[in-house]
Amino acid sequence: MTTAPLPVVNWGDPRLPNRFWDKVHCEPNSGCWLWTGCLEKGVPIYMARKGAKVTARRHVYNTLVDQLPKGSGIGRVGVGVLCGVAECCNPRHLYIRSSQSCAHKRNIWLQVNAHRRLGYFRKTRYGLSREAIESMMSAQGHKCAVCLADFSDLDHREHVDHCHRTGVVRGLLCGNCNKGLGQFKDDPDLLRAAADYIDRHRKST
Repeated sequence: MTTAPLPVVNWGDPRLPNRFWDKVHCEPNSGCWLWTGCLEKGVPIYMARKGAKVTARRHVYNTLVDQLPKGSGIGRVGVGVLCGVAECCNPRHLYIRSSQSCAHKRNIWLQVNAHRRLGYFRKTRYGLSREAIESMMSAQGHKCAVCLADFSDLDHREHVDHCHRTGVVRGLLCGNCNKGLGQFKDDPDLLRAAADYIDRHRKST
């Protein structure tokens, strides 16, 4: 696998036509260029003027970085995305890969940038900025709202808890409590029944 050089590329680079930029949204937190046009099996597809179909990532790489050799089959050279966001076509997030290459460098990138991916996920899914998360953490004393596990413990990273029916964010929980509520389908009656069950058996032993 070969990572792309880091070209000096500005948003709206004139080497790409306006009709390309009209289909791309820049995500400020992650730096991803999110393709909003046609997708085929989750892959961004760009239609060139001559009617040729090419992935948006390949088109960006060919235009802004370097021309990729053409080919097909086992030896075909393609363009992968390091950030793990399928719709991204920012050349700084791209790498050259063959059909036989492994995802070693991609996995390293994901580990190093895990906090950026988590922030992007929370922003897009829950509408929560980093500042909003920090405010919630401070209000809860940096502890799980249920079991009071300290979030500074690496084994108890904070998870955003939300109502699965309304989508409303309720607070921050540790992983165990967040999964536990989900297993009980967010049903207070089931949770009380479980607590009563444990109390009954605790008294009998």
